[in-house]
Amino acid sequence: KKTFDVFIVITDSETYFGDIHPSEALKKYRTMMNVKDARLIVMGMVANEFTIADPTDPGMLDVVGFDAAVPQIIHDFVLGRI
Repeated sequence: KKTFDVFIVITDSETYFGDIHPSEALKKYRTMMNVKDARLIVMGMVANEFTIADPTDPGMLDVVGFDAAVPQIIHDFVLGRI
């Protein structure tokens, strides 16, 4: 029952584990905690296709791989700039 603005999942591209999909968990969290702008960033550390974040939700972002640009992208996303 704590309030968070951003959740970051770092994965080896395992896209689903547990009782609820991460994108659905975020939607439920937003409603239960009344944090409508909570964001989800999913970072796939291997370069294969995956989608964990809901591509229709502007508050969710999938990142595949990691280079020098990623920290700035995350920063801008968290601040709502992108």
